[in-house]
Amino acid sequence: MKAKGPEFIRFFKPILEILKQSGGSGTTSEVIDRAIELLQIPEAEQEVTLKNGQSRVRNQVQWGRLYLVRAGYLESSSRGVWSLTEKGAQTNLAKFDAYEVFQLVQKGLRAEKKKELEEPFIDERDQSSAETADYKSELLAVIKSLPPNGFERLCQRILRESGFQEVVVTGRTGDGGIDGIGVLQVNPFVSFNVLSCFSANVIKVPSLLLKSATFEVPWQVVRTRAS
Repeated sequence: MKAKGPEFIRFFKPILEILKQSGGSGTTSEVIDRAIELLQIPEAEQEVTLKNGQSRVRNQVQWGRLYLVRAGYLESSSRGVWSLTEKGAQTNLAKFDAYEVFQLVQKGLRAEKKKELEEPFIDERDQSSAETADYKSELLAVIKSLPPNGFERLCQRILRESGFQEVVVTGRTGDGGIDGIGVLQVNPFVSFNVLSCFSANVIKVPSLLLKSATFEVPWQVVRTRAS
């Protein structure tokens, strides 16, 4: 019996499962590759392409992500990193119904389209700008309140957002100080394995990272935890 709904909804649950296993986030290529592997998609199906030359099955995984974002399970990051929302992190996959999620998103899309047709366009440039919030102090307070494992997941997310791949948190207290492992892809031919140590009092980062322009902004964020 054919499953209900479009074929791409088969990737809803694997995407959530993979991100849960990866500490709450993962790069696009990592999640897509693992989702295809998890569902044991045959090589013949993986070779099928769309008219634009893109892999059909990899396109389906992307559609799966889009619907999970619309449903509130994933954040809408545009930096090539897929990450769980609180709703996604707390989801019981044993009771997760992919077709039900698809229907809810479709219902929301239809409602939005109807609302756009009914409501007049409002130019937000004519509205008075709201006072800018003191987000820096609030962010610092949130970071300092994180438990050790939560802080490590934050650092893991920052590394991924900065372009690192295959980022893994390898341990907690008593693991010898090496808590993170990742791969920095400099170009198609050169990559580096990176080891990082995170703690509430000290953060040790290889000199390679300190010279990396892409890591400059996240490094400033990470340092606030040590202060």
